[in-house]
Amino acid sequence: MQTSPATSTLRPLSPAAWPAGRPSTARSGAYPTVLLVDDDAAVRDSLQRVLLKEKINVVAAASGEEALRAMEAREPDLMITDLRLGSPDGWELLSREQRLHPGLPVIVISALSARDSRGANRLAKEFFQKPLDPEALLAAIRRLLNQPDPSQPQS
Repeated sequence: MQTSPATSTLRPLSPAAWPAGRPSTARSGAYPTVLLVDDDAAVRDSLQRVLLKEKINVVAAASGEEALRAMEAREPDLMITDLRLGSPDGWELLSREQRLHPGLPVIVISALSARDSRGANRLAKEFFQKPLDPEALLAAIRRLLNQPDPSQPQS
């Protein structure tokens, strides 16, 4: 049994250990959960470390198939996905995600240019080209999860 993030160090979650996600954990005061989908282990590991430092639970998937299984089990608060994945690829994953969880905020990360990945902006709230700028990505994540920026003074 996984202990509460409030009493332990956050670590990547398996879909079986995924915390209840809707109504959104981000809005209920609990730590939000992000589904991170990338077939590049180095990118996944790097982003997991960044997100866990920000007290964001991460469920990582190395393929579109793993991501779909995770989404069928429970809806995340946000999905971050690459476009170039195995079967299904990122395009198909985005299309299925829209049917499974309409309104789920999605960030696309890709080595493709914004021009080459036209259409992703119709299905995603944000697009980031690799190599990623972690600060810009975190700002977009905070905005989509309605979380304050800890570097900004609270009013």
